[in-house]
Amino acid sequence: KAKRYIDEIKKSAPNLYNLCFKYFTPQERFLYLKQRDFAGIEGISIDYLVMEKAKNVAMIEANFDWLDVGTWNSVLELSEKFSKEPASFQHVIREKEPVSTTESNKNLLSGACKQPNKSLISFIHKVKKVKVIRKEVKPWGFCSIILMSENFLIKYLFINPLSCTSKQFHHYRDEYHIVLSGVGYVSLEDKEYAIAKDHMIEIPREVSHRIENRSTSFPLEIVEFQIGEHLSDNDIVRLDDVYGRIW
Repeated sequence: KAKRYIDEIKKSAPNLYNLCFKYFTPQERFLYLKQRDFAGIEGISIDYLVMEKAKNVAMIEANFDWLDVGTWNSVLELSEKFSKEPASFQHVIREKEPVSTTESNKNLLSGACKQPNKSLISFIHKVKKVKVIRKEVKPWGFCSIILMSENFLIKYLFINPLSCTSKQFHHYRDEYHIVLSGVGYVSLEDKEYAIAKDHMIEIPREVSHRIENRSTSFPLEIVEFQIGEHLSDNDIVRLDDVYGRIW
């Protein structure tokens, strides 16, 4: 069980436990680590650090393919391999490298934006080459679903010049938007931020937001990560829409 695994980590790797689990409660659905927490984690395999020291552990030979998912690019490899069964690698996506960020002032148009780590940047620039699960035409352009599982979804957004999404919020999901090309102007409640290429902005649930492309010539391309317990258009609450949509 998960509790037994965490107990073994506490016993064999107290530093790792204190960084990752000390303040974690079973009622929480997600565990967010800060960049300083990652910096304190030892660069050693969990097998050597914990599993080889654990007592009362049984092993059985497994007959299945194996792929270490150590980077976001490995997630893309899995998506191609299991494209007909996207939910089959849900646990891999949930447990691997989180959407961690570091503050950066270089090329930032707004202090609210963050720059994802290099692994995630490499991942999002390969998103357009992945086989699309479903494409949806929108009045502002189109979006494509790239990866999906029960509590995790990745979309590619293509927003036409001088176009914008509706002003909306969600009850059951958090979103992370990373710009592939162009400059996005994001309204969060009563504040507005600009996101440049390779930068990210977090949109928490219950927060009203709108994404706008003010360029007269170039599209705005965004990779959108959704994390939550209900990931569908039914969780879109529109407050205002220039195209007249009411849901």
